[in-house]
Amino acid sequence: MRIFIGNFPFDFSEDELKDFLAPYGLQRLNMVRDRNGIPRGFAFADLEDGAAAVSTLDDQPVNGRGLRVCPAIDRGDWDS
Repeated sequence: MRIFIGNFPFDFSEDELKDFLAPYGLQRLNMVRDRNGIPRGFAFADLEDGAAAVSTLDDQPVNGRGLRVCPAIDRGDWDS
């Protein structure tokens, strides 16, 4: 299941996010960055157990910010 993860701290590294999502069977992660390579505070992930991640992680505080975790809306291929 593809999920959207938003409102995480801008200093949250890709490795930290991978570790955070690993218990849910992380298969693929796309951390969205601006044209300068700086994370924009949201990402998309394919997880084996996305439903559990959504129910457990939505609104969970991380460094003082409540995460926004929900099923992603399919808008096409993001392999490019």
